[in-house]
Amino acid sequence: MLGNQDVSLMNMLSRARAGASLLAVGLVSLGAVAGIASAQDATQTPAVVTTHPSHVHNGTCANLDPNPAYPLDNVGPRTDDDGNPPASDDIKGSLTSNPVETAETTIDVKLDDLLDTARVLNVHESDQNLSNYIACGDIGGPVLDDKLFIGLLQQNDSGYSGVAILEKDGDSTKVTVYLVYDSGQPAGNATPTS
Repeated sequence: MLGNQDVSLMNMLSRARAGASLLAVGLVSLGAVAGIASAQDATQTPAVVTTHPSHVHNGTCANLDPNPAYPLDNVGPRTDDDGNPPASDDIKGSLTSNPVETAETTIDVKLDDLLDTARVLNVHESDQNLSNYIACGDIGGPVLDDKLFIGLLQQNDSGYSGVAILEKDGDSTKVTVYLVYDSGQPAGNATPTS
């Protein structure tokens, strides 16, 4: 037989177990509510889009005049005609493809006049870091069908390279820049699966 002291001890233990169970349930519930509240309260910060200033400079990529001869539009992610980023339903095909950044500018100089002296197309890291060049191409080569294609080679281990097309446009020149970033990481499994 149990004495009063034993019954009291058993009742205390029973109440302690019940209290611990209620505490555990309360903590789990509180955690779940906190998790839900955190998920609902979390607002996604839009990704910061960095664009790259580009210019035509006098000189060569090895020795260019830092003062731009002709400013070009900043090179950045592709947008629609209204300047909006692509909607998710505009993105098709492989999600591991390497995006191309681009810019198109018409400058007030004839292509033939651009080619009368050594010039380069230079791309800078950002408006905040103009002194860091990320890609550069000497302007020269065959002009076929009123177009000149030049390669833009990586500068300062930036990972950026590309192509620019300079096209005769009356007394002006249309300059289109295509820039690609190579992270050095493999693009994924290139072997199709059946």
